[in-house]
Amino acid sequence: MLETHAHADHLSAAPFFRDPLGAQVGIGRGITAVQQHFKAVFGLADGFNPDGRDFDLLLDDGQILPLGGLAIEVISTPGRTPPTA
Repeated sequence: MLETHAHADHLSAAPFFRDPLGAQVGIGRGITAVQQHFKAVFGLADGFNPDGRDFDLLLDDGQILPLGGLAIEVISTPGRTPPTA
């Protein structure tokens, strides 16, 4: 499963599928900056690690993911959930 971005106001349903089906969840590597921002803004405890570990795959722009006979190219589209000061 591919996540396109994170939301501060609601959670993803990815774990609903990942856990029973054994699927992997991938998101752009930039999620770590968003997580760091969310940690500061929401005062998250030291137990929250903004290093992307909640995802199985941290994807890079231009990375190719195989899908059967197809190929999915990761294209970064920053700006949807930007970390801002």
